[in-house]
Amino acid sequence: MINCKIKLEKELDLDHIETLTNKLEKFNSNILLLHQGQEANCKSLINLLAIGISYLKVLEFKISGDDEQAVKTYIEEYLGSLN
Repeated sequence: MINCKIKLEKELDLDHIETLTNKLEKFNSNILLLHQGQEANCKSLINLLAIGISYLKVLEFKISGDDEQAVKTYIEEYLGSLN
């Protein structure tokens, strides 16, 4: 299991969140967004919207599975490119 924290300088809009979930659906790993004791499945747009991802300044992910390093790399590169 890998934990990954990303600090955002800008709010995510719906297009960014949808792009993120669409790409993460292609990975085998279980990918969760952690926030105040809650967990949201990152492969579900509705789950991410329900947790309020667009308003978070720091995103903390818990990644577990056979391609977790590739997931971490993608998340860091994609969200880093938005800052």
